[in-house]
Amino acid sequence: CRSTADRADPLLSIAGRDGVRLGTPVVHPAYIRLACAIFRAGKVPRHVALIMDGNRRYARDIGVDLRSGHTAGFVKLEQVLEWCLELGVEAVTVFAFSIDNFRRPPAEVDALMVLAREKFAYFQTRDSVVHRHGIRLQLVGDLDLLPRDVREEMQRAVSLTLGRTGPLLNVCFAYTAQYELLHAARTLAAAVRAGELDPEDIDEEALSRAMPTNRAPDGTQVPPVDLLIRTSGEQRLSNFLLWQVSGGARLAFISALWPSLSAWSFFSVLVRYQLSVQLRAAQRSVPRAPPRDLAAAAR
Repeated sequence: CRSTADRADPLLSIAGRDGVRLGTPVVHPAYIRLACAIFRAGKVPRHVALIMDGNRRYARDIGVDLRSGHTAGFVKLEQVLEWCLELGVEAVTVFAFSIDNFRRPPAEVDALMVLAREKFAYFQTRDSVVHRHGIRLQLVGDLDLLPRDVREEMQRAVSLTLGRTGPLLNVCFAYTAQYELLHAARTLAAAVRAGELDPEDIDEEALSRAMPTNRAPDGTQVPPVDLLIRTSGEQRLSNFLLWQVSGGARLAFISALWPSLSAWSFFSVLVRYQLSVQLRAAQRSVPRAPPRDLAAAAR
C-alpha cells in the first residue's frame, strides 16, 4: 500500500518537458541545491543503481495510455539524474529494458522501441541532461535483439559522448544479470585464447572487471554499486546487477511509483544510506574481544 505522499496528486502535478503530468510537487531548485550541499557533508554514494518500476501502474492510476506513463518515467529519469549530479554521484546505472520485457504484448514493445529511439535522439541535443552535464553514455545489453533503427540511434548518442570525462550513465537495455555474467565469462575466455590471460589468474576480481557495467567506455573501472533503489513497492532485484549488489550495496525499496518519485522520497533514501554507513563504520571501530580459550575455560 503506497503512502498518501507517494500517490499522484493532480493538484500537485507539473508539466514535464513533453507535457507529461508528474504527480510530484514542484520543488524550487534552490532547495534541491541546499539539500544536496547538506548531504555532501556526509558520505555520498559514488555509484547509484535504479530499477525504475511503476510506469504502467502510474499510467493506469492517472488514466493515460502506457506510452504516456513510460514518457513520464523518462522525464523522471532526467530529474533524478540532476539530483544525483548535484550530489556528486560519479556513476548511475539504470534498468531501462529487460530481455524479459520482450514477452509483453507486441504493441507495447513496439511503442517502447519507438520511445527509446526518440529519447536517445533527444540525448544528442544541447538541451538534454546528457549534454548539459557532459555525461558519458554506455549501453549494456544484447543490442542485437533491438530493431536496427533503435540500435543505430543509441550508438549515435553514445558515440557523441566518447572522450568525455564527466559522470557515467550506464543504460541497461535488453539486459539481464545472466546476460552480463555470460558476457563477462566470454570476455575472459577470449582473453585466455588470445594468450592475454592465464586461466590461473581468473578470480572474482577478474570476473568483476570483465562486467560491462563495471567498466567505463575508456576501459577504466567504475566504482562499485553503493546504493540500489527500486520504486513501486516491489522487493526484488528482477535479474538486475546480481553480482554487483552482492558486494555490500545498500538496497532501498520504496513505495512510490517511478514517475511519482519526489525529491523528498529520494533524499529520505539518502538519509537512511548515510545512517547505515555511519552505523557500519561505528561497528567496525569497536575493538573485538580476543577469542576465548574454550579448553582452558573448561578446566
